[in-house]
Amino acid sequence: MSTLGYRTDENQNSFSRPMLMLGEIHWHLLRANYSKEEHELVKGGSLVDILEEMANSGREFIGDEIHWWVFDKETDLERLREKVGRALEAAHVLKKDSEALGYKEPSTLSDLHKLLKRFADDHSNEIEVLHQFVLWLASRDRLAPAILWTYRVWGSTKRANREFEFNASETQPSSETVKKMASIVLGFLSEGHSVESVAESELSSQMYESGAFEGEEIHVDETRLIRRASELAYFECAEYFDFIRHSLRNVLLEITKFTKGSDFADNDDFWRAFIEKAIRTPKAETQLWDFKETLTMWRVDKEPQRTEAKVTFGEDIAAFANARGGVLIVGVTDKREIVGIGSGRDLENNLKDAADVLPKYIEYPRPLWQLKQIVMPGKDGEKVCLLVVIQQACGAVGVHKGAGSYSYPVRRETGLTRVGMSEILRGKGELKADNLDFLRELYKFVHRSARPNWPKESGVYIAPSRETVPAFPSEWSGYHSNAGTDFWGKPFEENGTIRIFQGDGWLGIHKFPATMNGCSSGVFMIRWRSADLETPVESSLASYRGDVRKEDSKPAEGFGYMSGTNCDQPMFKFPDGPNRLGATLVDVYYDLKFWQAAP
Repeated sequence: MSTLGYRTDENQNSFSRPMLMLGEIHWHLLRANYSKEEHELVKGGSLVDILEEMANSGREFIGDEIHWWVFDKETDLERLREKVGRALEAAHVLKKDSEALGYKEPSTLSDLHKLLKRFADDHSNEIEVLHQFVLWLASRDRLAPAILWTYRVWGSTKRANREFEFNASETQPSSETVKKMASIVLGFLSEGHSVESVAESELSSQMYESGAFEGEEIHVDETRLIRRASELAYFECAEYFDFIRHSLRNVLLEITKFTKGSDFADNDDFWRAFIEKAIRTPKAETQLWDFKETLTMWRVDKEPQRTEAKVTFGEDIAAFANARGGVLIVGVTDKREIVGIGSGRDLENNLKDAADVLPKYIEYPRPLWQLKQIVMPGKDGEKVCLLVVIQQACGAVGVHKGAGSYSYPVRRETGLTRVGMSEILRGKGELKADNLDFLRELYKFVHRSARPNWPKESGVYIAPSRETVPAFPSEWSGYHSNAGTDFWGKPFEENGTIRIFQGDGWLGIHKFPATMNGCSSGVFMIRWRSADLETPVESSLASYRGDVRKEDSKPAEGFGYMSGTNCDQPMFKFPDGPNRLGATLVDVYYDLKFWQAAP
């Protein structure tokens, strides 16, 4: 029997440009995913160090690819929405028309290839739209195409069926790789097998299980084989475009979620939560916010000091606008004590004064600020704080100093620097509109949870989210740790992946260095997560022989961590019973840290 797709010389040479574009699309999706997995497993960035890694390397951990891109990375959501909308229209046509392929019955496997080739050629416009969208994503960040290859939509099994090993560090795929990828998209290949071999295997199994051919050599009728291979290929092809369509819809939903979330700019509860968390933060103000106990212009009456104080207030606001935007919080002391900005007539006068000064002293075609009164609990009752919420300006914001003189301040780190207008404009780059994009960072700041410390007691722990998995400690009493080595100072990989299957029971890390004796010689710590959060994983500790201790076992969860002695080892298990997504396998990503007893 001949094989189909890339294995057949005749078909190998008959890949049209639209088919190759499909192959390039899938290559970018897999490359993003493989690069993402490699990125997640780097030391200090796999599971729970998102904050540290964001600060140190500018890369974020991707727990949910779509949420990551929309909330953390994308700087122009309207542009993304527009491009996703066009791609969604193309994906919808491809999904609908690929389903109609089921009505076509090829007489040979070669005819099946020609039918799918004709489908791709007839839909070259739609494929081109998807292709350009994926290339655009990849040009922004090589991890970005992963938003179309999410566990949220595809699950584990569907992704595994369409994976193909290649060197993800390559910047361009080889022609052979592209053809294999195209064969996967169009249904010629599944799990590395040609569609006719899968069809033959299924039909042979059905015939064997029927009992009618017991003791006989089984031969599959060619007509049945072609029909079944066609059904499989058509289904795989239609499913691929359906999942791409669902992924794009999820991107739009996430954009809508963020857009609605941006309404927190007018939400007093959000700002109250922000102030409460910001005053508890031990580090100084960031580039995005600043505290002031009061405004000098409210406390001086003499000239020229009062005018100078008004200019200073204007410069404080303009400096935020010329940088990334931000928030000025008035009514909080340097010691982070809430004192407010007054009450009664004083409060009214102070608010009116601030509102009158800004449009008079700030030179810009339109207002960039919003004044908000936020009631906060103080030591002796409720206090009113003034928030000035400042947009990032797309142009240069000046401050009128009098006699035709202007200053152009910009906020750098936690201070203010005066520069020339041209320098401000150069820093604006391609900004097309004033914006409140900085609110994304404030939103993340308010809602991220403080990480717990690593527990002193060894054992097995599960966690509801990556934020609740503690970071590895830098010190452990009575022990020392050397990167890349186990209890005994021998080389051992500190991060990796385990693939666990339903029905296979408990599985440990390959060649884990557990021993029978000297159980105080070392300590291990492990942090892990399920690759598919819809498929949680059971976890436990076991002896060096792999005997799982029931008392240490934990129910299925998406995240977890554990620690034990050098006589223990971590174990994982696919839960018994049906999986909601129909998955039968899942990968577990982990980080390890070994500690050796100090001499």
